[in-house]
Amino acid sequence: NESKIESISNGLFCEAAIESILIPSSVKHICKKAFYYCEKLRDVKFMNNSQLQSIGDEAFSETVIQNISIPGQICEIDDFAFSENLHLVTVEFLGDQITIGKLAFSRCDKLTLSSFPNATKICINKESFFGISHDFSLFVWAGIIIWSEFSIVAQIYESLSEIDLAIVLFNCMI
Repeated sequence: NESKIESISNGLFCEAAIESILIPSSVKHICKKAFYYCEKLRDVKFMNNSQLQSIGDEAFSETVIQNISIPGQICEIDDFAFSENLHLVTVEFLGDQITIGKLAFSRCDKLTLSSFPNATKICINKESFFGISHDFSLFVWAGIIIWSEFSIVAQIYESLSEIDLAIVLFNCMI
């Protein structure tokens, strides 16, 4: 029986005592504060063939998610969407073009890895990853264009080492 739910409304599960959730493939939008302050929410999964396009402001702020894989159809992560997730360690973005809003992953002080295995273009705010782990790594393929606000932050070339990339991104986020 296929779900017909297209959005998870503003604040729908705000402060709920849920520990895990499986988002139906029909959901296109997770709205503002949908799972805000769900202090026990540690596991978020998306059904195969997810049609999710956006995650709203503070949608998953202040949860205990440790790892998350963002579906390929998603194109926008709004401001503060995952902020203050003190247990978040890894984020995988499966889409080819993604925009990450202001402070989307701010104060995720254990966040050490964000990967973009399918990305062709990444747009980030200079504060998208503010207040994260000093051991943070960003993995992308060679040839990827990273935009920040109104200018190109970096185009990743095969000649750049991971250290060079980290320096480029660090300098652009200051």
